[in-house]
Amino acid sequence: MRSLTTLSTLSIDYSCGLRSLPNWIGGLTLLTELEIGSCPDLTSLPEDLYSLTVLKSLTIHDWSGLISLPAWIGRLSSLEYLQIRKCPKLMSLPEEKRSLTILYILEITDCPQLSKRCEREKGEDWPKIAHVRIKVDDGCDAEAYFRFGTCTLSI
Repeated sequence: MRSLTTLSTLSIDYSCGLRSLPNWIGGLTLLTELEIGSCPDLTSLPEDLYSLTVLKSLTIHDWSGLISLPAWIGRLSSLEYLQIRKCPKLMSLPEEKRSLTILYILEITDCPQLSKRCEREKGEDWPKIAHVRIKVDDGCDAEAYFRFGTCTLSI
């Protein structure tokens, strides 16, 4: 894995049957973008990922088994963009998420339980994300929201 230490972007997608992520991911200390998707058998993020201190973008999608995000996610102090899509069992955001002070965009799509908890000024998790400058929820195009400040609904 020595040759991967300078890797800045990693996408793990459509990894059918993957029950855990490889431990070496935590050693990719220059990783700035990580996407993990279409891994229905994964139920959690490995603790090794907390060492990705320069990670700026994290995308988690199509995890039917994901129930919660780990508390250590708040230690990802460089995280600017967090996208969570199609994680229907994801119930809430961890308390430590408040430490993500430079998080600029939080996108939650097709996560009905989490979306309800993150509802603006009403949801139980709203206090955890109130500091995030741009919050995008179901039906919005995050890239358009980020670039143009508008939400384009897809019907």
